[in-house]
Amino acid sequence: MNTDQFNQLLLLLGKIADKQYTITGATDWPMVYVLGGIFVIVFGGMWVDLRGTIKNNKDEWKSALIAHEQAEEKQFDHVWRSQRDCQSDCCPPRLKQNVGQTG
Repeated sequence: MNTDQFNQLLLLLGKIADKQYTITGATDWPMVYVLGGIFVIVFGGMWVDLRGTIKNNKDEWKSALIAHEQAEEKQFDHVWRSQRDCQSDCCPPRLKQNVGQTG
């Protein structure tokens, strides 16, 4: 690159640097439209995929939830059964006392 080409490049870069680009400037609106379109396309595609996944796995999730609830119920029954067994082992049964009878 010779000195004339280098000077022309510096002048061109100076012109580019002097031009102001703001978000409200008319030159930025096409860029905003493109970025907004990309945003809509990406999130729209993600939503369609998520909706399809939910529809496909709905029955599987329901059966897993039912199995989880049944397992919790079994654990709950086991705790109460253990408590009753412990009380019958540790605590003597209460005898019915007749109140007011002497003799």
